[in-house]
Amino acid sequence: MKFLLVISVVLMGSSSSWALGGKCEESYIPPHTSEELGEVVDWARGGAFAVFAKEAGYEFDKVSYNQENPNQALFNFGRATGTSCLQRDVLNGYVSMAWVLQNALQKSKNASSKEAFKKLYKEYAEKLGFEIYLTEVE
Repeated sequence: MKFLLVISVVLMGSSSSWALGGKCEESYIPPHTSEELGEVVDWARGGAFAVFAKEAGYEFDKVSYNQENPNQALFNFGRATGTSCLQRDVLNGYVSMAWVLQNALQKSKNASSKEAFKKLYKEYAEKLGFEIYLTEVE
């Protein structure tokens, strides 16, 4: 299964470069500033909270979250092309946060303490401003 995941990631990455022919100047790149790109990267981090919400005992309001996307066109373009045409990978924040949460979840499962994961999840969500999308599940 891991092999298929690796192959699909490699193929997706190479297909985006191939689709652009390696010539970004010939492709439409949504207008943006460096600051807007950073905001999109930061916003995308919230996707990791959506993925792990159930494990932490929360529901994540995906509709409200998606409405807060600072630049949907830039996010979609960056998601498709990675760093081949942009200075930063728009999914970098998501991948980094998902890695942190995945490791914390695994440690809590090993320690048989789901409360430790729930506490860490909530702390990060508050620190990064994503707690507004969370509703605790009783």
